This record gives sequence, C-alpha cells and structure tokens, in this order.
Amino acid sequence: MLVVTTFAEVKKENRTARVEIIAVDDRGESVGDDFNVDSFQPQFGGPDLAGRFRKGVASKILYGTYRARVHLTGWLTAERTVEVSQPEVFVVIGMELGLEGGPTREVLTGSVKTDDKSPGPILVRIAGVFSAYIFDAQANSTGEFSLDGVPMGEYVAVATRGSKILGSTAFTLGLNPSPVIISGVAGGINSK
Repeated sequence: MLVVTTFAEVKKENRTARVEIIAVDDRGESVGDDFNVDSFQPQFGGPDLAGRFRKGVASKILYGTYRARVHLTGWLTAERTVEVSQPEVFVVIGMELGLEGGPTREVLTGSVKTDDKSPGPILVRIAGVFSAYIFDAQANSTGEFSLDGVPMGEYVAVATRGSKILGSTAFTLGLNPSPVIISGVAGGINSK
C-alpha cells in the first residue's frame, strides 16, 4: 500500500493555534468568561483538550476539526463544531437560558420577492447568528413560507432556487414577530 502525503498536509498537521471561545446569549451579548469548557474533542479521535482552556482561551491547539461543549450555571449546555485552521481562532457559542419548557418560540412567516422565473422550488434557510438553530422551508407558489417553533434571537435568511441565491436578509425574532421579506440578490460577502 502506497500513501502519498503532500507537503501542505504535513505542514498543516504540525501547525498550532490560539483558540478563544466567546459565549453569548441569543442577542450576541457576552455571558462572561465564567463558563466551563466541558469538552474540546478532535473529530476523528484523540485526547480531549478541554483542560487546556482558561477563561475560554487555550494555546497550542493543533489544526483540525473539533467538537466543543460549553456550560454555564443557569444556561443550557451548548455544542458546536470548530474548525481550527488559522493561527487565531475565535469561536462564538450561543447559549440559551435554561428555562422550564425550553426557549420562547414563535411562528415565523415571510415571503420571497424575486423576478427569477426559472423552474424549481424556492427553498428558504433560516440560520441563527448566535445559536446553532437552522430551519428550512419551501415557499409556496406565491413565495410565502411559514415556520413554527422558532426560538427568539438573531437570524439570517437565504432564499435559493437550485444553486442560485435569490436573496438574503438578517432579522431579529422577538415576541409578536413581523413577517420576514427576502428580496433582491444576495451580496456583500466575497469568497476566494
């Protein structure tokens, strides 16, 4: 059996980073640094590195993919996947208050306004900015959609048809929410 490893792969495996975890509430406000990092486990096995974290910061973390779990008294435990791939990594983890019955949830309604007439369904993805929530819906023939049980917080909505992004918007979902309108063409983020 022949195994070929490129120079870039070898170099990446030996690189380390400083990782800072920032715990925030559903509005993006810091909940302080008194939280515990319960687990910082490599995705494909290896030692748990949680013990290296002090006030949410650890150094000399090897590049790779990890699963982080954080808790703070009075809040629900939060988890997320972390990609350590640069010298300084900032990880924003959204915390939820440990309310009886879970977080306050609302019905979210909205519509997609587009001139795009290509065939196929319009799909809508709602993703939490400071939480791990992701909701998907399909718009009806008039572009309207509805999602029941969405927790209050900050979200980004993206409408797509096939591989085409039809539009996007950011919004805050609170008590008695207003309908979300997605229109125009998405932009503002450049990738290389």
